[in-house]
Amino acid sequence: MELPEIAVNLLVFQQISLPEALDSVVEAGCNVVELAYTAGYAEFDEHEAFTDEAADRILKELESRDLVCRSVAAHIDLGMEDAVERFQRRLAFAGNVGASILISNSSTVDRKDAFFEHIMVLSHMANGLGVCIGLENPGDGKGNLLGSGAAGAQLIDALGLPNVKLNYDFSNALSYSGMRLHAKEDCALAVPRSVNLHLKDFKRSEGSDKWDFCAIGEGEHDYATLIAQVKRLDNPPSMSLELPLHMRRKPNFLMERREDAIARKVGVQAIEQSIRNIEKLWAMD
Repeated sequence: MELPEIAVNLLVFQQISLPEALDSVVEAGCNVVELAYTAGYAEFDEHEAFTDEAADRILKELESRDLVCRSVAAHIDLGMEDAVERFQRRLAFAGNVGASILISNSSTVDRKDAFFEHIMVLSHMANGLGVCIGLENPGDGKGNLLGSGAAGAQLIDALGLPNVKLNYDFSNALSYSGMRLHAKEDCALAVPRSVNLHLKDFKRSEGSDKWDFCAIGEGEHDYATLIAQVKRLDNPPSMSLELPLHMRRKPNFLMERREDAIARKVGVQAIEQSIRNIEKLWAMD
């Protein structure tokens, strides 16, 4: 089996303009992108980012570089009162930029009933656009419906919706557990129920008790376990490099912004090194 094509989540270039970010993706030797609109991680205007005009501008930028958009990461709490309205806007945008996957958080335990009501409506809307909803397990906070791959698998099975799957983030699952996750078991449950995988890694900051994000395979995470599970599947999920180099995790694994800016070249090198390391893992028996 060949390694599935890996998309680049544009959070890695969050501190530069979209044209520069797309040029950097090309420089790194990639041709698939994942647009990123996650509050707290990316800067965007809720009422301007998802318009038809914005989609048209992005499509032109993509096409001029022979790039395609496979997924849009635009997380919201789907249990909130305005979730259907906000997510409908994101669904239309995803369809307009040619994405087949729209990624979001699910909700919190106290909003479980509203989440189930909303996801049924949104699944129907997404189906009409040919979009699959990928529910991501978060990496911090409390009371989330999806704290791990195992919890996500249970939710996806309960929903039983063909176009609602997981966007499994292995690093988030590890962080949420305080690095105590049983990785093999969690991957075995989550990966088969996933439409996409978010890949990121981190290591201890030098002289600090914080964690810096880094290239896949250069940090603390056992990606051999995840890749081995992916290789077992006849129809494996797609994968996206999510390298939020402008962020770091505190000792309690909550996220914070770095004070220093990350050079564009550092992002390009992190993508290139990640792909080299993933290719080595993929080639392992």
